[in-house]
Amino acid sequence: MQDKRGREKAILLLYILLFVIFAVSMVFIQAIYRRGSDYSNPPDELFRFLVPKYIYENGKLPTGFEEEVRISGYGYSYALYNVLPYIIQAFFMKIAGIFTKSGDALYYIARLSNVLNGVITACLVYAISKRLFFDERLQWLFSFGIMFLPEHLFVHTYVNTDSMAVLSTAVIIYAWILSMDEGFSYKTDILLSIGIIICALSYYNAYGFIMCSVLFFVSSFIRRKDELGKYDFKEMLKHGFFITGLVLIGTGWWFVREYFVLSGDILGLKTRYELAVKYALPEVNPLSKNTYRNRGLSVIDMLIEDEYINNVFVSFVAVFASMKAVGNIWIYRIYKLLYGCAFLGLFIPSKGNKDKKAQGLKKIIFEICLILCIISVILVLIIYSYTSDYQSQGRYIIPAVIPIYYFLTKGIEKYFSLRIINERIKTVAAVFVVTILVVICAYMIYGVTLPYALADLKV
Repeated sequence: MQDKRGREKAILLLYILLFVIFAVSMVFIQAIYRRGSDYSNPPDELFRFLVPKYIYENGKLPTGFEEEVRISGYGYSYALYNVLPYIIQAFFMKIAGIFTKSGDALYYIARLSNVLNGVITACLVYAISKRLFFDERLQWLFSFGIMFLPEHLFVHTYVNTDSMAVLSTAVIIYAWILSMDEGFSYKTDILLSIGIIICALSYYNAYGFIMCSVLFFVSSFIRRKDELGKYDFKEMLKHGFFITGLVLIGTGWWFVREYFVLSGDILGLKTRYELAVKYALPEVNPLSKNTYRNRGLSVIDMLIEDEYINNVFVSFVAVFASMKAVGNIWIYRIYKLLYGCAFLGLFIPSKGNKDKKAQGLKKIIFEICLILCIISVILVLIIYSYTSDYQSQGRYIIPAVIPIYYFLTKGIEKYFSLRIINERIKTVAAVFVVTILVVICAYMIYGVTLPYALADLKV
């Protein structure tokens, strides 16, 4: 038992340390707007950085109408949307500003704040794995698979709101699991509220997790089999009012502010459209932009044309810089093989599960909510691509990475349940897959991004 705990601590340390090394490397390898061209910058980072930079310099939140935060050529600003990640980035910039006024240093500090999000997410992902899977090998496959998915690691290394959104989903899912195992308590209520608050103030793509939290919460008060048909309204209302109160306190200030600043447009979407129509260049103006909707084509046309689905898959796995730094084709083939095998494993007949805590109705509700979260994130991507952005970027579905990997790991668990696969084979297979994933991630950082950024400096 002592040896097992020692091994677990050693792997956990390696897991966190490798993530930090890879993420910090990416922070400093990637170009910033003062070096080279904008070509090798991460997607939209230059325009996103305008928001924490404004907060740092002015000590107040922008409204979204200021020219200092407006996206050149596009007419609108990321300040119109939820700015909690930018507030935190500006906070760290303020602290760093005590010691240095270097623009490059402050830019790196803003990026490093998202690395911190990634480290917290990594810890939560491991905690989630301990609750969901009894087999230690599955726990590490789940944890390493998520945190060393190159594109997921990528979003924790530059200025964006995606990083905090993923963190919020980890908090929410962990709160679901705790309540599923132990029932709702004030501790669980607070944890779920924190996750919802962070999610609500970070990234609209992850809002499906908030809606599914409502579904999960309401369904959690259906009684056990011996009491089926009964519903504990008293407990539901007690915890429901408490969670609602915390969420309103945590998010209300922002949406009330948006209501008054943007004349009732609390999500900023209408204002964004109006500003884009007024100030954007013709090629990106919503009235004339070359979107599938403006071209009169259908969603099906979009999915079929230009290899949309394949492009989303490839950029979900690993496409860095301004969606131009692509890895060797074998990276994506390996991931297709791994995903395909894991998915097929879900259809292997189950021979029972030792995880009694997650059995029955609660487990069904939990998995339904995870599926709905995945669907919601994909739907947002499709709608956004069709109506506005015209970009098949897999990073937009990174908020669903934990639910996706839950089902992939469940597929692998089915293989592990087969008698023909002995313990040694399971261990070797798990170590081999984890090693491959880490090597691919390292290759994308040091073998693709580093040369790409260095080449851009010579331009």
